[in-house]
Parts: sequence; structure tokens; C-alpha cells
Amino acid sequence: MSGTIGEARTEKQLRERMAQQHPEFHRAETQGRGQVQQVQQKQAARIEQQTRQYQPSVPSRSGTSRGR
Repeated sequence: MSGTIGEARTEKQLRERMAQQHPEFHRAETQGRGQVQQVQQKQAARIEQQTRQYQPSVPSRSGTSRGR
């Protein structure tokens, strides 16, 4: 069994045990994680929207002539 898979199972078991032994704490933690996820999703959407809206200016050719 891979270390990562074993760690994930162990974490899942710990979370289940915490939920059973301390339901108020578990509820608060779950709600907090959901709020953090919502904020991160809003930030990612805002960044994506700003990236799509940004259009670099095209350099103009109206500068001084260079020896012509």
C-alpha cells in the first residue's frame, strides 16, 4: 500500500472519530473549510475574469523616424 493512500485512510478515520466524539467541533471545522473553499473559488474566478479582460496595448509606429 502506498504511503499516501495509507495516510489518506488514516486521516479519514481520524475525521470520522472526531465527528463522533466531538460533533460541535467537527461541524465548525466542516463549515469553516466550506467557507474557505468559497472564498478561494471567488478569488480564482475574479483572477480569471481579469486575465481574460487584459489586452496589452499594441505598440504604435508614430514614434520618431530612424534615419529614413
